[in-house]
Amino acid sequence: MADLDPDSTIEQILSELTSKTLEAWKVKGTTVIVMTRTCLFSKRPFLHIEAVIGVGLKDVIGNVVDDLKDLAKSRGCGRITTMTSRKGWSRINEKLGFAPVSINYEMELSDGREAS
Repeated sequence: MADLDPDSTIEQILSELTSKTLEAWKVKGTTVIVMTRTCLFSKRPFLHIEAVIGVGLKDVIGNVVDDLKDLAKSRGCGRITTMTSRKGWSRINEKLGFAPVSINYEMELSDGREAS
């Protein structure tokens, strides 16, 4: 495992959360958690959505994006970015105002069955 850091576990995530490099937001009244970080590219800040998990996400995603827009603007960010590997989210993301800017590829290993 050349690039996977075996020491990059929950401890590192907790360290990033503690130092506010990574932020976790719980959506009121749900089990939904949104993880974000503010990044710089070409000296321009942007808010990146690292992960969104939880039950009932489709019911609250519009409100969550509105809150994230406000958060991004308050930090001087000119855009919000996110990534997904699930094609079904493309339709939802586009309705929320996100535009596709990259393509993800995947490779099946062997016959695609889980390793035993």
